[in-house]
Amino acid sequence: MRRQLLLTRGCALQFNHSRVVIAFSIAILSAARLAPAAVPMAQDTHIQHISGSLFMVVQDGRPLIGVTRLQTRPGFKWPTDAADSLLANRRTSKDAVGAFLEFGRNTGVGEFRFALLGPKEVCLIARWHRRDAALQEVVCPASGGGYWDTSLSHAAPGPLAWCVVDLKGNGDSEVVSSGIGTGAYAAPPIYWYTVYSFRDGLPRDVSSDFPEFYRAAFLPQLSAIERMLNPPEDAQAPTPKWAPFESLVLRFMRLKYERRILGEKRAGGGRDSHGPNRHTLTFRA
Repeated sequence: MRRQLLLTRGCALQFNHSRVVIAFSIAILSAARLAPAAVPMAQDTHIQHISGSLFMVVQDGRPLIGVTRLQTRPGFKWPTDAADSLLANRRTSKDAVGAFLEFGRNTGVGEFRFALLGPKEVCLIARWHRRDAALQEVVCPASGGGYWDTSLSHAAPGPLAWCVVDLKGNGDSEVVSSGIGTGAYAAPPIYWYTVYSFRDGLPRDVSSDFPEFYRAAFLPQLSAIERMLNPPEDAQAPTPKWAPFESLVLRFMRLKYERRILGEKRAGGGRDSHGPNRHTLTFRA
């Protein structure tokens, strides 16, 4: 079975499912539509060949994510425009998508859809599960034939439709990835989201273009846990055992938001470590 290297800059924590579902839906409805119109992939983004069909997308001088070059699939009908993609979503079966992606019998396609991710650029987004893994494949036609295949992490609850959304309001959709990171083993989880745009079939991290999305979908998670760590004085609930380390995790995640989304370069530090009697965190968002 073909599988590809997955490298991302984003790490994430976790959160209560029901609240995240509500927050995520609010974020989709209230995301900013004042961002500038989509433009082709910037000059500071390029690809490097690793080996065989595997390439690395490099953005701002840093490895962003691995992508795979797929060969042309003659028997698979690819939609040509937005209207055709709507028909393809109805006429294409999950088995056909799984065969196109060369999935084995132990891997099944949960959801999929064709969507316009760029001007005249129809891509396939398929969510699949295998054991404990949950990923979203984004497959786009490549110039010169074949396809670019990008695997994005998927951890937060919600349907695929919530992860393929037109946040800029320009007719082209972005793809939202979510992941689970370090810390908070006993606490309610926190999800970190990464927003990607696609041009010429290749991803680019555009998360910082959508601060309103993060204020609606990410910051409420931190506020909810902060309320758990700082209950009212008359509350009878004892302080959770994980509270000391979780306070550091919350600070780390807030600094990550300030650094990556708000562009505050001085926010952040290094690494985190913890033990039975020791809780330390060197911040690096």
